[in-house]
Amino acid sequence: MSPKRHSGTESLSLEPALPSSGHALCRAPPPIWAHLAAFALLIVLPLWCLLGYIAWTSVEQARRESQQQALLVARNIALQLDRELAGLGGILDALATSPALQDGDLSRFHGQAVRVAPTRGAIVLRDRSGQQLVNTLIPFGTPLPVTTAPEVLAADECVFRTVSTCISDVYVGTSDPQPYVLLDAPVVLSDRAGVTFALNVALRARHLATMLDGHRLPPGWAVSILDRQDRIVARSPDHERFVGSLANAALRQQATANEGIVRGVNIAGVPVSGAYVRLPAWGWRVAIGVPEAVLDAPLRRSVLSFGAVGLLAVAASVAAALLYGRRLARPIRMLARAAAEVGAAPALGPTAIRELDEVAASLAAGEERLLLAQEAGRIGTWELDPRTGEAVVSVPQAHLYGLPAEAAPHGLSRDVWLALIHPADRARVAATVRDAVASGTAYEDEFRILRADTGEERWVRARGRWSARRRRLVGVNIDFTEAKAAEAALAASEAEFRATFENSVVGKAQVDPTTLRFVRVNRCFCEILGYDEEELLAGMTFLDVTHPEDRSANETGFREAMAERLPYEVEKRYLRKDGGVRWVIVSVALLPCAPGRPARTVAAVQDITARRWAEERQALLAREVDHRAKNALAVVQAAIRLTPKDDAAAFAQAVEGRISALARAQTLLAERHWGGAPLSTLIERELAGFVGAGDDVALTRAQIEGPPLLIAAEAAQPLAMVLHELATNATKYGALSAPGGLVSVAWMPDPAEGSLLLEWVETGGPPVPGPPRRRGFGSRVLEATLHQLGGHIALEWRPEGLACRVRAPLGRTVAERHSGQSPATAIRVH
Repeated sequence: MSPKRHSGTESLSLEPALPSSGHALCRAPPPIWAHLAAFALLIVLPLWCLLGYIAWTSVEQARRESQQQALLVARNIALQLDRELAGLGGILDALATSPALQDGDLSRFHGQAVRVAPTRGAIVLRDRSGQQLVNTLIPFGTPLPVTTAPEVLAADECVFRTVSTCISDVYVGTSDPQPYVLLDAPVVLSDRAGVTFALNVALRARHLATMLDGHRLPPGWAVSILDRQDRIVARSPDHERFVGSLANAALRQQATANEGIVRGVNIAGVPVSGAYVRLPAWGWRVAIGVPEAVLDAPLRRSVLSFGAVGLLAVAASVAAALLYGRRLARPIRMLARAAAEVGAAPALGPTAIRELDEVAASLAAGEERLLLAQEAGRIGTWELDPRTGEAVVSVPQAHLYGLPAEAAPHGLSRDVWLALIHPADRARVAATVRDAVASGTAYEDEFRILRADTGEERWVRARGRWSARRRRLVGVNIDFTEAKAAEAALAASEAEFRATFENSVVGKAQVDPTTLRFVRVNRCFCEILGYDEEELLAGMTFLDVTHPEDRSANETGFREAMAERLPYEVEKRYLRKDGGVRWVIVSVALLPCAPGRPARTVAAVQDITARRWAEERQALLAREVDHRAKNALAVVQAAIRLTPKDDAAAFAQAVEGRISALARAQTLLAERHWGGAPLSTLIERELAGFVGAGDDVALTRAQIEGPPLLIAAEAAQPLAMVLHELATNATKYGALSAPGGLVSVAWMPDPAEGSLLLEWVETGGPPVPGPPRRRGFGSRVLEATLHQLGGHIALEWRPEGLACRVRAPLGRTVAERHSGQSPATAIRVH
């Protein structure tokens, strides 16, 4: 079937300015017989040079081994030097946190520094101006100089700037004019911001040279330690001669990596080949040089020995190579022509060479497998000549575009291909191909096609590259329509999941079941814990936010459920970032995962803190109500037992009054959820039944005054009983029995004695002749009631009226200061 031509494709030319191929590509390559002739010469020449080459490679191998040995030695020395410097840095870090230094006791700190100072070095403490404060080489108290060495000041500046340990370059000491290096560490005092001092250990360069001398290097070898300015800190041998000198130019210019091999002339003027290793933490290098004369001595000896023997093998190879050259050329040419034909099996008959027959059979089998793989994977191959527009395609490529098998290999030209591309993509695809051909770069694109047989729209991914040798663009087309649809469906599913996950009113989190770390959390989960999403995903596990008392059981239950791939639900406590505790129900399920990908779990977290608090408060209130009811019944029982039973009417009235007092206190406590009762309110309600109520100040019968106090629930009813008994007595015999009588009630906590003082004073009533001759029933009730609170009562029978002073422990009577009134408020009850 011929495809229908779409209008406009003629204008979409694919012919660009082709990449330059060079002279070698314009000329046909030599034929196979020429290569075989050259091969014969290559056989002769290696035979002639074989022994010399073997000798040379052996010497080169020895040279490389010597260089690798030098590199290994440099690494070992660098490792030893790094440990040396790290040890000194550890000493400085320990001294920087010395309590003596933190307390400003420099004398004691000097003694500590002297004890840990290296044998051939000194520990020095300086401020930002360079003034030495402590120097272990100089007795404490001796005036110390200001350090002026630029290398030392540069190290101090590094410490103050970076707040980290720095190392100096080699320098000459101020107090001791010897070559030194120093390791500098910051000192941060707890009561100051930033770095206050620079604490360094100054080490003589001779000490490092002694360390190098301990490595017994082969004769002629030299090793140096270089600072960041490529100056020699220590050297073996000739340390004193070269310390402080610049390293050789070759090393400075070539040693740019962390380690490597360099060649040049060393500082002593000797040609060397050596190795270097950089210490990343300090910026120094260790360099080893091996004289070239030492390395080349074996080569000179081998050349003379093997040169004469190599000449004997030259002539023997020439005749054999030329004899078989022409015999191999013809079948190889035929095989190359057959293999180059796309879509056809090599048509090569049996030859006299078994290997060529095997190659031909392999090419045929490979072509068959390739076509099968292309059909299964919906992949087609193509080659496009941009100059002519002709294309060579495979059968699967023709099928991919809806063309019959007969369209391969030459039926899908440039114009036909463009006509089958979707009109919306056609211009872009043509431009992409032109750019790939013009630049000679790889070609990759995705576009839609309209199949020639059904008109169905399919998605195709094209990949290719420019073949400079063949002057063609070669590549493959892959039909990935189903993958494209699956990708879109997956993106939609992911978006739906993300929206559901992120916007859920229930906390949700994904956790790695192996490490227990959070992998993903939503906004509601972050709000429950009070953490930001970045904080939770920075390596925190769900055990980090679980209450310590719940962690062990939570981890065990979670791992057991995940091992059996079962859902897991637990009610536990979370610790918020602010220290608060939240009760939650966590429901966990193991998510299905693709093979090779890590498993994940998803957890739904519901905050049930309010429910738990409500349940706990309900249980507490139930226990409290039960306790209060028992107490109230006990008080009623005591009131009945203490009330005289001689007169039935008086007995009933007394019992009713006392029970009413208890009921009023009970009502006040219930109104405040048994959290206590304000003392002023308790007094007002007990007196209201005796003095009445009204708005006329002239009718004032009672006055109460004192600071706001909240009476504990356990003390409210006993105090109500005391007030009731005093008011009853005042109504019968005291101030409230006369029209002008006044009762004054005042209270004040006494923290010094830990007691509450309440005073009841009556005035304006009948004259009081003195104390009664016998103790009445009311007095016994007062004493018994206050005894429950651990308090006592004092009665004073003044002529103008009764004065009563009640004192009870604060811890048993007062719950807290009451905020409903201002302190020292006076209240009148009408």
